Amino acid sequence: MPVVMVCVNRGVGAPWTILNDQQDSIAQRDTGWIQLYCRNSQEVLDTIIQAFKIAEQTLIPIMVCYDGFVLSHASTPVDVPDPSEVDRFLRHISLIPASPKGIHEPEPSDPQRASSGPEG
Repeated sequence: MPVVMVCVNRGVGAPWTILNDQQDSIAQRDTGWIQLYCRNSQEVLDTIIQAFKIAEQTLIPIMVCYDGFVLSHASTPVDVPDPSEVDRFLRHISLIPASPKGIHEPEPSDPQRASSGPEG
């Protein structure tokens, strides 16, 4: 099963530091997770959607990492994509016993499949 985890990096010296560092995610550097780092709120949203797509295709867990002080304590506007566009972008996971990886391939009539061929 694909896994996406959002990791809000914080200073491990709390409460005596409010500064951010990357120790929450760097501590997991060698565990096999793909780690994607974001610099602003829009990038966090976009990267989470992309992370699900990557995880569905690779079946490797993904950690979306961002700053645990500036970004996690801020409120900034983001452009939220239409849910139907996100649904078309992502493949849908289902636990089908006949599928060895548990991934349901789109039906031939599915528009995603029609546009992902060599001609589209």
